[in-house]
Amino acid sequence: MPDQQQRHQYLDALGITSWLPVRPLPAAAPSADWVWDFRYPAPEIPFTPEPSVSPGRPGSARKAAPPVPPTMDAAKARAALNDTLALVAESAKPKAERAKAPPQVKLAPKPQKPAAVPRFKLALLAVGDCLVVDALPTASPEDFSARHQQLLGNIAGYLTARPVELPRAAVLNWPMLASSSLDQSRPEALAAVQYKLKQLATRHHARRLLLLGEAAAQMVLDTDEALDQLRGAVQLPQQPQLRVVVSHSLSELLTLHELKSTLWRDIQPLLEH
Repeated sequence: MPDQQQRHQYLDALGITSWLPVRPLPAAAPSADWVWDFRYPAPEIPFTPEPSVSPGRPGSARKAAPPVPPTMDAAKARAALNDTLALVAESAKPKAERAKAPPQVKLAPKPQKPAAVPRFKLALLAVGDCLVVDALPTASPEDFSARHQQLLGNIAGYLTARPVELPRAAVLNWPMLASSSLDQSRPEALAAVQYKLKQLATRHHARRLLLLGEAAAQMVLDTDEALDQLRGAVQLPQQPQLRVVVSHSLSELLTLHELKSTLWRDIQPLLEH
């Protein structure tokens, strides 16, 4: 014990603080016996000397029994050690971080807005080697009427320089079904239009394409531009061999007769020479 007392005096003179346990530590090895009697700074009363040799028993000394540390099973020791380490880690954080964090509330995923469904009605037919896609009014119950057929017959005769007999038009009304469970978004509508157009072009060996009306031009060309920006000769990337012209729909020509002169100028690139 005196040696330890002197050791701590030297350490104190050097400015070094030495630490000793004051009670048994969980899951730690037992400390030496002198640890439990050590006091620093040293009291004025000297430490109790070693007990004297009992008479009649030379060489034997009576030593006080060291304190017995409390026993603890391994599971409890590990739990206590983890709690201690957690407290130490928490105390090492800055004060702002030690503030109690607000509880995190898990929000339900925001429902995605359903894709917009385009609305249009197209009449598709082939006149010789010329394909015609005409935009019909969606609000009208009338499809490709006799007036539409007569006007288109006159246009086709002008393009081919001979009388033609028009076939029956295939009408594509989109959306096809009144159902929210089916995907009838713009990509699906474009795919449907391109599929029908490709079938007609292959079957009739088409070389020309006449797109009448804004909806017809937008769905075939896959664009959002207005009719005024699309009118005239254009290029169809999917079928570059086709000569393509955009102009007003037959319904517009039947309502506004002054647009017929505009159509006549627009279709000049489709004339057979």
